[in-house]
Amino acid sequence: EVKVYVLGYSEQPENTFSEVGVALTLSCTVQGDAGTTITWTKTVEGVESNPTPETPTFPTSLETSSELRISSAQLSDSGSYKCSANFGATTVESTVATVTVLDIGISEDPVKIGFLAGEDASLSCKVKNPTDNPATVSWILATANGDEVVEDQYIQWANESPVGTSTLVYDSATHDNAGVYKCKADYTVDGKTYSRESTPVDLFIRELQQKLDEIALVKLPADTTKVFTCTYKGDDGIENIKWNLKKKKVPTGQKLR
Repeated sequence: EVKVYVLGYSEQPENTFSEVGVALTLSCTVQGDAGTTITWTKTVEGVESNPTPETPTFPTSLETSSELRISSAQLSDSGSYKCSANFGATTVESTVATVTVLDIGISEDPVKIGFLAGEDASLSCKVKNPTDNPATVSWILATANGDEVVEDQYIQWANESPVGTSTLVYDSATHDNAGVYKCKADYTVDGKTYSRESTPVDLFIRELQQKLDEIALVKLPADTTKVFTCTYKGDDGIENIKWNLKKKKVPTGQKLR
């Protein structure tokens, strides 16, 4: 009489999330006879298949382990997976693990740009936006006290799939809106949140050069000194200020008054 001794699983496959192109691994270990073998089953919409582990089964006298390793996950690898421990006519199945593979992240970073004060200023980024797990997008401003989330009232979101566009908009921008920004995409899978951020980018708000004073018309006695000044403000550097002297031509026989 041959008795099959299978205690059960000491390690079972777990629900797993992966991005497209990233490696993922499912593992299971069964305690029992050394002759136990393990097979894997994948189910997608009721259709079963039997993927072959890249890592073979490792039997010992007490337990047998198997790893199903996918070196570069693709959307088609999503599905339900389980392993089965087989010894002769006896089969013990593991719990079912759900594998979710998504194409997530920032597909286009915002671009450094400058605006004049009083104009509408904006930054945009493109975000991968899967239909079944859409992104939640926010904008982050770097401050002296750490990162600060920009209020939703300034954010426009074009919720399109597979890529959506988020735009940060300030109407009649001021210097207070200038700073270093990045957009952040959050994805929720099985109650867990996965975040991806863009490259930080500068938003410049510039003041247009303005002359603040006018040079008054004055009459000076001969051989006296007068200092004339003019003042400009603006963010663009003023490399040089030129002074022009316009002389009034006095007709012969007349005096300049």
